[in-house]
Amino acid sequence: MNENFRYEALTKELLQLDWAKHKKIIEQFIGNNKYSSDCLYVNHDTVMSIIAKVNQRKKYFEYFHGLDMSEFKETALISFWYIKMKPICLKDKKVDDNNLDAINERLALYYIISNFRHVLKERKMSEKALDALPEEYINELIYSFTFRDISKEAMILLVESIAIFLGLNPYSRK
Repeated sequence: MNENFRYEALTKELLQLDWAKHKKIIEQFIGNNKYSSDCLYVNHDTVMSIIAKVNQRKKYFEYFHGLDMSEFKETALISFWYIKMKPICLKDKKVDDNNLDAINERLALYYIISNFRHVLKERKMSEKALDALPEEYINELIYSFTFRDISKEAMILLVESIAIFLGLNPYSRK
């Protein structure tokens, strides 16, 4: 193994493209969940850091394992970092709105579900199983994301398990 591996950061152009994707998803999340954007802001630096961390891991997979990171692993890692780094922040710390509890954890789950919805549509597969996820399960995931210590590897396994449940093969090589 070559020990001289050096990570090359994304170009500014690629960073901006990824930023735009994340910003769109986060804005959709805020709008779809009827959060008041008056009291929230998205921390640009945090999102850029998440993009860099996931890209570093992707390059690590390529170099050290000779593998392309699957879209499911990437989704899991982005969600993991949304939970850990909390890109959605309150503008005013004095806002006491229970509706804002676990907002980043809800964002992580929204991101996972949105990506599955996109993959299912892209592959012309039914979204019925995704829509049938029990509310209790959704609530348990949000609780777990908020109060339990979940590693990157556990998040990857969770996302891959949901993929299997939906009839997707997270281990196939395209």
